[in-house]
Amino acid sequence: MHALIIERTLRLERPRLVASLYRLTGDLEVVEDAVQEASLEATVQWVRDGLPDNPGAWLQVVARRRAIDLLRRRRRHQLREVPDMLGPAPSQDDRADRLHLLLACCSAALPERARMALALRTFLGLSTREIARAFVEPEATTAQRRVRARKALKRRPAELASPPAPQALPLVLRVVYLTFNEGYLAAEGDALVRHHLLDDAISLGETLVELVPSDPEAWGLLALMHLHASRREARVDVQGRLLTLAEQDRTRWDAGSIARGRAALDRALSLHRGAGTGTYQLQAAIAALHAGAVSAADTDWVQIAALYRRLLDFEPSPIVELNAGIALAMSGDLEGGLAWLNGLERRGVLKRSHLFASAKGLLLAETGALSQARRYLARARALATNAREREHLTRRITALPPRRT
Repeated sequence: MHALIIERTLRLERPRLVASLYRLTGDLEVVEDAVQEASLEATVQWVRDGLPDNPGAWLQVVARRRAIDLLRRRRRHQLREVPDMLGPAPSQDDRADRLHLLLACCSAALPERARMALALRTFLGLSTREIARAFVEPEATTAQRRVRARKALKRRPAELASPPAPQALPLVLRVVYLTFNEGYLAAEGDALVRHHLLDDAISLGETLVELVPSDPEAWGLLALMHLHASRREARVDVQGRLLTLAEQDRTRWDAGSIARGRAALDRALSLHRGAGTGTYQLQAAIAALHAGAVSAADTDWVQIAALYRRLLDFEPSPIVELNAGIALAMSGDLEGGLAWLNGLERRGVLKRSHLFASAKGLLLAETGALSQARRYLARARALATNAREREHLTRRITALPPRRT
């Protein structure tokens, strides 16, 4: 049994396993220890005997036994009933279990970054190293934050069907959004898309609009996810190579996903009641403009650039600025777009971002500054951690015209 297959299987099953055991025990420390022990046992046994027919069920049984042993040894809880050890939790509980755990993480009495780190680990299954990179902090700092956070998390008495507390909802939406993003473009590894994360995020987004049907941002996030997911099958060619928006075959975009996204966006915009448009609604509006363009040349970049400028009022982040600069360049103001990116570079806010280096390299190529373009694209390739993105950047460098003498 190839070790990589086992690693991927364990990573896929871990978030569901954690959520299921948390429902049974209410103790995240016990759950994570039990899951770790079950994963170690799986690694040994699956290498020897091969992958079982149902890896998730196998892990559920082993992890439940470990959790019960830990609870009894630590004498921290008295279980009135021993959970069914013959199989996994009912499949229909999977989404409910994960949403319950997400709400608990996001509602805990902890600083926001600690809640975010806890949710990203338990819900999305990101490693401490991946979370540290997202937070731009030492791995040891993230590890300490997570340890403190999981000790503080206790079982919440609220029923699952209760809507998230108003102060917790933005963080809940943020974690679902990050889950979708990790599925849409994996930060690491060989695969470009992690379809199970896309599907999980959309499923949870649909549950959230059921819990908070009057929240326009919940509908905006659902719209954004549907619209982006409509392109998932067109983002790679038959060889698995990444394709840009301009290169994609738009007949392969999923019309049903686009229709669902537009319907959700319409619902979001109907719920304003005098309030301003939110971050997810603006991003969904941008995605809807892309979805409505019959070809890359027909894209309304002027309106997209205007929407990005509005988005900066809600989310003045370097990444949004980068996208705003790109949109400005694509709308016809190439020099203005490059000037915006130069300003970001002077501030040093995206110096470790392959997205920035790639964007600047491509814009420089449009101006004919080929030598500079190569340097930036090479830097982007060195910074990228996803194999498909590195391959794409290599092709971009190769496609540049020959060096000028």
